[in-house]
Amino acid sequence: MKGDWGLPYLAGVPFRHRASRARLGALRDRRVGWLVRHAAKHIPFYKELLQQHNVNPRSIGGFQDLERLPLVTRRMLREAGERAWATDVPHSRRTLASTSGSTDKPLTLAFSFEDRLRKHAISLHCMSLYGWRPWHRGMALGSQALPRDHRLQRLGFSRWHWVDPTRPVSEWLEDYDRVRPQALHAYPSALREFCFQARERGPLQWLPRVLSVGGELCPEELAPLTHDVFGVAPLSMYGAVEGGRLAFECREHAGLHVRLDGVHVEILAGGQSVEAGQPGSVYITSLINTVMPIIRYELGDLATWVPGECRCGLWWPRIVLHQGRSSDVVSLSGSRHVPITNLATIVGKSRAIRQFQFVRRADNHLVLRYEPQGDTAESLEQIHHQLRDALPGITVELEMTGQLPRTRSGKVSRLIDESESNLRGAAKKEAS
Repeated sequence: MKGDWGLPYLAGVPFRHRASRARLGALRDRRVGWLVRHAAKHIPFYKELLQQHNVNPRSIGGFQDLERLPLVTRRMLREAGERAWATDVPHSRRTLASTSGSTDKPLTLAFSFEDRLRKHAISLHCMSLYGWRPWHRGMALGSQALPRDHRLQRLGFSRWHWVDPTRPVSEWLEDYDRVRPQALHAYPSALREFCFQARERGPLQWLPRVLSVGGELCPEELAPLTHDVFGVAPLSMYGAVEGGRLAFECREHAGLHVRLDGVHVEILAGGQSVEAGQPGSVYITSLINTVMPIIRYELGDLATWVPGECRCGLWWPRIVLHQGRSSDVVSLSGSRHVPITNLATIVGKSRAIRQFQFVRRADNHLVLRYEPQGDTAESLEQIHHQLRDALPGITVELEMTGQLPRTRSGKVSRLIDESESNLRGAAKKEAS
């Protein structure tokens, strides 16, 4: 099975989107059966978990049997530590990576070079469906989704230039002018900053063939902005450090196609599968991770299945993400739970704010902390008014700052809780 998932798998990545349902289904079933047996034999965390739930790993013959396995959370894997890593892979062959920590404490993951190669092959194939080719120059603003491995570059699989998103935006444009990328991939928040700066400076002298975003939920207000600067709307890709590239948007802009050759996606509510059109939490089983398998793992994102076939002709199922992560909800007085994306839409339309985050000070007190851009007085007053209208009975303040803290990957956390109760709880956890 390892052989089936080695060079033959990599060789088939460029053609797998054309595979029939039966052929790809058989490949996926073989892989998940092997993955569960591998986890039960070589990974202490999964061995104990399956024993606790009386699951015989040899009884898992395919994805139809996955619902018999327990669900796994980030906290469970974080507490397991190295017990969630394969014991048959030496330390010298492990590469570590971690989640950004923008919504929770970071989780450290382990991969082999082969795991990373499979992960990058899928990411680059998604780009190729948009028109990117291996010999094209690429530029990534803060994204970890594309290959950054020097060995891959030496093999000719990667000609990407990475920009540190914590640098001044003017330097991003200098790099852009120098690299002249044929593909530009960015976090939506970083692309928004890039577009504002580019519009102030003047028309771009070079336009990429491919414009894509990932790593964050893409707001609707980004498309008009990129149309002004690049002449096109960005195509969204959905991924996670835990599972690589999970889904991608086709040019029909009618949802995200799930990468069936790399992941199995479940959308659950209360532990049960939901019907198309019904919201639920995203759980993934990664088919590419062998050092640290990800099986029925809760990502925390909220999504719905899209019914019917896509007009683009690809039969892979589609999902629509909404409201960001389930943790991106602010709890306020009156038993109100407001998705941060609802508030971010109000702020994101303003050209006077470069970056922002919401700070919960109390049940009835919310602060918009922001980095200013240009002449802001009139626009800020309008934002303040709209936020108060959206949150009746809540004290809303605006607080200007020099630069908001970024995670290691360059993201800005959209919501932080500085309420007294949350700080007391955090202090108790630290003390224990």
